[in-house]
Amino acid sequence: RFAAIIDGKAYLTGEEGFFKTGTKSVVRLRTQEGYTLRLTANHQILRAANKTRCRIEREWVPAGQLQPGDQILLHKHRALDNWPGCLSKGEGYALGLWVGHGTLKQETAVLRVWSQEKVANDQGRSDFVGWSAVNDPNEFRLKQVSIMTLAEQMGLSPGNTITPSIEGMSYAAYQGFLRGLFDTDGTVIGTQPKGVRVRLAQSNLALLQAVQRMLLRLGIVSTIYTDRQVAGEKILPDSQREPKKHSVQAQHALVISKDNLCFFAERVGFTNREKAIRLESLLKSYKREFNRERFMATVLDLTEDGVEEVYDVQVPGVNAFDANGLYVHNCGEQPLSPGESCLLGSINLANMVENGEVNWDRLKQVTTVAVRFLDNMIDVGQYPLDFIAHHTRNTRKIGLGILGLHDLLIKCGQAYDSPEGRQLAGRVMQYIQETAHRTSEDLGMEKSVFPQWEQSIFAATGQKRRNAACITVAPTGSITVLAGAEGYGIEPIFAIAYRKTTQAGVFDVFSPLFQEACAHAGVSQRAMAEVAKKGTCQGVEGIPEHISRLFKGAQDIDPRDHLAMQIALQEYVDNAISKTINLPNSATAEDIGEIYQAAWAGNLKGITVFRDGSKQGVIEVGEKKSVSEARNLGYGQIKPRPIRTIGVTERLDTGCGKVYLTVNYDPDTEEVIETFITTGSDGGCLVYTEATSRLVSMAIRAGVPIPEIIEQLGSTHSCPSWMLARGKGRRLSPGKSCAGAIGAALEKIIRENAFKTRVSGE
Repeated sequence: RFAAIIDGKAYLTGEEGFFKTGTKSVVRLRTQEGYTLRLTANHQILRAANKTRCRIEREWVPAGQLQPGDQILLHKHRALDNWPGCLSKGEGYALGLWVGHGTLKQETAVLRVWSQEKVANDQGRSDFVGWSAVNDPNEFRLKQVSIMTLAEQMGLSPGNTITPSIEGMSYAAYQGFLRGLFDTDGTVIGTQPKGVRVRLAQSNLALLQAVQRMLLRLGIVSTIYTDRQVAGEKILPDSQREPKKHSVQAQHALVISKDNLCFFAERVGFTNREKAIRLESLLKSYKREFNRERFMATVLDLTEDGVEEVYDVQVPGVNAFDANGLYVHNCGEQPLSPGESCLLGSINLANMVENGEVNWDRLKQVTTVAVRFLDNMIDVGQYPLDFIAHHTRNTRKIGLGILGLHDLLIKCGQAYDSPEGRQLAGRVMQYIQETAHRTSEDLGMEKSVFPQWEQSIFAATGQKRRNAACITVAPTGSITVLAGAEGYGIEPIFAIAYRKTTQAGVFDVFSPLFQEACAHAGVSQRAMAEVAKKGTCQGVEGIPEHISRLFKGAQDIDPRDHLAMQIALQEYVDNAISKTINLPNSATAEDIGEIYQAAWAGNLKGITVFRDGSKQGVIEVGEKKSVSEARNLGYGQIKPRPIRTIGVTERLDTGCGKVYLTVNYDPDTEEVIETFITTGSDGGCLVYTEATSRLVSMAIRAGVPIPEIIEQLGSTHSCPSWMLARGKGRRLSPGKSCAGAIGAALEKIIRENAFKTRVSGE
């Protein structure tokens, strides 16, 4: 999970963050302004359908339907004025100078600038001393080992291409880096009558494209003009100032204009005095306002571009994300048209039973109130974008669903996997749908129908509905827990019992409904302990038949019965149902294929299948084989991660900010298993810490002695950020770099907790 930035605002993604959707054919989308993106042809992009001077009407269209000349939307991040990350403004500035005109020589970095003032030392770089003039009276050079170390840390090489680590820097480092780059290769051109522009010239097109992305994240739109100078040969002075024929690369230019110039001057600007004064003078000379940036790009072409693994993400609320600056849709229970949003609510069926029978009067009352409540929310809700508000109110779709279905069935004495249970569930769902539809018709008479009613299927029948759709069944994971129910949505109880290990001890956790039923039936503690051990009451001696019939967990129910329940309810659901079809670990591809075929034949709109054990880190039911029972490792083998671990976390204070090291161990064997390293909100390189964490964990599970891992971490070079922070008097954790501090903390945690330090248990 991460915070996706949409038009300068942060929105949390779904729990998985980006997830793989398969290996598919992709296309390359290019715009006249230089923004590019590779995506599938059916991935939706936000297009300007119509625009006036004051308004842009937008629509979602599959990328494959875009035509040259279409205008598509860019993200407007001008409201975003800060974000955390690694490096300071001064460190970013040094790297920007080096990328612009720097080289690596004899284990040092060489910076070159053309300025009589050399470089003004206002970027927080105490090591910017020792500039020396060379043959050209206006050229100055500086050699610094620390800048070379910094470049290597960020993955930079003599090719001077911007790396993902550079694009992942902090807001301040962005400002510094871009300023350094524009100080070396940027120019201010034009006049007030002809138009003022800031231009960055480069032969490296990929570098300009990365700069374009970085500028857009600062709210600055730019245009790339390719091949402004074609490749070939040109007469240029050599080192002796004699004319000589040289091979020259094609030259490209990135240009900033319109009101983007004001934001560039404010957020990036120049340290070079001559360029800074010229830009300031030209901006002040404007007698009128700058042309307003509309944050749109024009499609140049769309071409097939091979086959790739493709990914998507869910961003609830806005259903969109930033892809190289372009506005793209994310990937769902509520089918929506372009611009619509989800509005979901769920009825707790666990509270709709009285004396073993469904309380139909109460269910009717709650359904009626829920529909009116959700309909009111469409009007009072605040939307992130005007066009989302417009389209949501055009159809007024709501998604009233349920949770606690299995709770209701248990309280009514019906088994989830029985025909009688499915029949009762269908009756309940049908009653909710009919009540919701009647309430929507009442609202249609009271307040008027939804604006697009005349274009809907209801116009032909004369049904004056307030809402285009009323019923949807969402997953309801979190709200089920808050409501005190056990069955998520229409799911059965996941497990009747499981064993939970904490630092305080091992606990047997039971379904409250199951525990209550067993207490009434006088079930022995011995039988309960066996249930906890197995994770199920099926086949356990001492459990009455009527209890074992009602209390089946998700893994106890045949996949065909899972599917049958969803089919029984789909007829009474306007949209889709979120439902997981649980399969045993032994399930084959053919078994899963049959499930999908049966789902299609049953007119389902979507299903999810989950094979037990196919993903580590989920809830496990019943006893599992301990890691210590796994076979000995051979050369090149990695020991499997155990299902359950316990962790100890230590906070580290580094040169870039806080870092948190968690060491996980197997509670059964006390063997160290893995590490997790994360950065705090005040900085640090997330990519570096994640990579270090994964490599250390792999080494531990491969049998590398932990003292050797600690020794390697501690023997790394000193980090410039650490030296600078210590020079400013900051108290840092032991070590001279993040790697060294991680090694020292790992040694401390193992020593204080007496963990075993080899996978073999030695």
